Amino acid sequence: MICKIASSVMAITSMVMPLIGVAQEPKVSSKYTLFAPSMNKQQTIDIQKKIDTQLLLKTGGQQISPTQVAYDNGGAVITFAVTSTPNTTCDFGYVCFWEHNNYVGKKLSLRSHPTAITVNLAQYDMSNKISSWRHNNNLFYVAIGGASQANGGGQMVMANTMDDYLGGGCCPFAIEHSTRHATPPEFYFRPSLKYDNAMVSVVFKPYPW
Repeated sequence: MICKIASSVMAITSMVMPLIGVAQEPKVSSKYTLFAPSMNKQQTIDIQKKIDTQLLLKTGGQQISPTQVAYDNGGAVITFAVTSTPNTTCDFGYVCFWEHNNYVGKKLSLRSHPTAITVNLAQYDMSNKISSWRHNNNLFYVAIGGASQANGGGQMVMANTMDDYLGGGCCPFAIEHSTRHATPPEFYFRPSLKYDNAMVSVVFKPYPW
C-alpha cells in the first residue's frame, strides 16, 4: 500500500514480523569498492559513453574505475552494469539501488548518514528507474524513504522502517522482506519493487527512537 509522507512523528502499533534472512553485524568500513571487471572492447566503449554522459549531466564527478563515477568524495557512487559480471553487493555505510530486480543493472550507492537530507535521483539518471535495493549499515542507525516526487514530496514508495517518522505506515511491507527485529522493525533489502513504486527522491533521517 502506498502512503503519503508525513512530517510528524507517530509511533505505529507494534506488529509481529517474521525474522527472515538476518545478517551478522557488518564490519565498519568507510570506502566503496571499485568495480573493474574484464570487458571486451565494445563493452569498454559503451560503458565509457555512459560515464561521459553522466559527467555531463551532473558536474563535479570523478571517474574512479572503468565502470564507476563518484561524487562528493564517495557520497554517491554510480556503477554501470557489465552484462557478463553482475554487481550485486552493497558496501557498508551505503544504501544501494539497482535499475532491475534482484540487484541487477546500473547501481546507485548513496552513503547513509543519520542526517536529515534529501537526494533527488534525476541528477544520477535514476529517477523512476529503481527496482531493487539493499541497505548495509549499523542496526537502527538511519531511516531511509523513497518518495514519488522530487525533494521528498508526493507518496512514500520505499522505506526501511515502518515508523510514521518517514510516512504513515509506509510501504508494501510483506513477508518476503528481510527484517531486523525491534520496534519498529528495520528492513534492509528488497529484491523487487512493485511496478508503481516509482522513486524520484530519497529521504534520510536519524532513526526514530
